[in-house]
Amino acid sequence: MEDSSLYRNPTGDFSVGDFQRNPFHYLWVKKITSSMVADQLDCTFLCVGEPKCYSFNMATHPDSNGLYRLCELLATDKYRATKKFHANATFHHYSPSSPCESDPCKNGADCVPDYEMNSYRCHCRLGFCGTYCERRENKSCSGIKLCNPKAPSGSYVIDPDGEGGTMRAMEDSSLYRNPTGDFSVGDFQRNPSHYLWVKKITSSMVEDQLDCTFLCVGEPKCYSFNMAAYPDSKGLYLCELLATDKYRATKKFHVNATFHHYSPSSPCESDPCKNGADCVPDYEMNSYRCRCKLGFCGTYCERRENKSCSDIKLYNPKAPSVSSPMFDDRANFKHENESGSNI
Repeated sequence: MEDSSLYRNPTGDFSVGDFQRNPFHYLWVKKITSSMVADQLDCTFLCVGEPKCYSFNMATHPDSNGLYRLCELLATDKYRATKKFHANATFHHYSPSSPCESDPCKNGADCVPDYEMNSYRCHCRLGFCGTYCERRENKSCSGIKLCNPKAPSGSYVIDPDGEGGTMRAMEDSSLYRNPTGDFSVGDFQRNPSHYLWVKKITSSMVEDQLDCTFLCVGEPKCYSFNMAAYPDSKGLYLCELLATDKYRATKKFHVNATFHHYSPSSPCESDPCKNGADCVPDYEMNSYRCRCKLGFCGTYCERRENKSCSDIKLYNPKAPSVSSPMFDDRANFKHENESGSNI
């Protein structure tokens, strides 16, 4: 992806990482693995080659033989585990570069990075809302527009009982649930006479589409739902909540005269991904990313992949530059040939 600070393509044959050093700091979290390495370059390779790795700690000094340094791979980063990031004279910490570095989130909010898209989102503290958590919240229906002037038309669930939590809606979100569950919003689009044949979270009888929508936005695992096109003898409709959507389960989305399917609105609807790629929606940010089929690359999977180091710039014209004088091209790019050995 263009401007990515950490990207791994789904087939695992190409990864890129642009790591920034935090001198004399250590992230005290559970380690994925610990290894002895010759230098920072080797530790970087280990991290970008490990799908669960998002940062690493590395010893400032070599071992007693003067040859190897301790490298600790971590499954989180200093932004998600802020309270565990401390000064330490014996380690340096390395995290992918991120806009979170500029501290854009206000009023004590957490900045959560999206390294692949080189973006972020703010998780607000109790009592604040807005894209940057810059406004005090108002737990009322009229307060929705105050927190989010571009809040979409759709179905809202609000719990104004004062039990805790915060109301926050990202601008243009088509499906958002705040972490404590007291506010949810969903803007669902109907797919007439279609059915998504996947495992159901639950099935219920409801009076109308609004009731089915409320059930979905109130269920943390729900991302879409099927609803019967016709009522039963009592005037009720079957509502099936689903843990996936038509974009992630494309092959299971079929015409069906007895049901309508409802999914959150998404840019994926315009079919932006090329050459058979999967479009993966991010409903909260109202964005998407393309997962390319083997042999293709690019933001929209529009180019044929050439597995050579010289073609990294063709794949990603804005591939990040080296992050310190210690790095050469190998520090930012990990590539494997057809047999799986490192180049």
